[in-house]
Amino acid sequence: MTIWTTEEEERILKVLREAGSCEKCCQRFLGFKHSIIYKSLHKAETMRLEEEPAEKKLKPNPCIVCLGTLQDAYMMPRMEEIIGQIKESGYDAERFTLSLSLPISLSIRQHALWLHLEREAPELSSKLDQEDIVPIKQIWKYIYPDLVSSQVGLTHENGDTADFYVELVIQWWKDEEEIQVMEKICPREYRDRAHKVII
Repeated sequence: MTIWTTEEEERILKVLREAGSCEKCCQRFLGFKHSIIYKSLHKAETMRLEEEPAEKKLKPNPCIVCLGTLQDAYMMPRMEEIIGQIKESGYDAERFTLSLSLPISLSIRQHALWLHLEREAPELSSKLDQEDIVPIKQIWKYIYPDLVSSQVGLTHENGDTADFYVELVIQWWKDEEEIQVMEKICPREYRDRAHKVII
């Protein structure tokens, strides 16, 4: 992981925020892997949502990278739906697995933002490494499965060994369009990267 000075970190955060990145994605791009950071951001976000008067509860713009997957204003209503469906299912199990399926275009967006960051902060380009970006799924798993687990009274476990399997599929209506654009812009690179996408 890259060690940033305070000035470097502030410079990167400024570029990412101005581009429309959410706070959790900003931390991902800085390469911060510790779950406590993301759990703390989640707690602050949910507190803001709870304290906001009902008439002022406007959703923020979706993050340009995760499209709201890591933003509580978008994800918490989905979690409430999942909690309700698990409770109503009557499925006899002690353990469950909650997994996440993401649109391919999120990896394209992540790469595009990384290129933007490299262009806007060329003085830091020698320290920027795309491999240091923490995957969306990893951050999502830090927060939401445990939240569901605490509400449904089942133990969450990763992998496919649990008897009860729940999958949240995130869809983006422009997914196919964005993929086709990438195929036209850089056909060879897209073909190579399509086989090893990690989100």
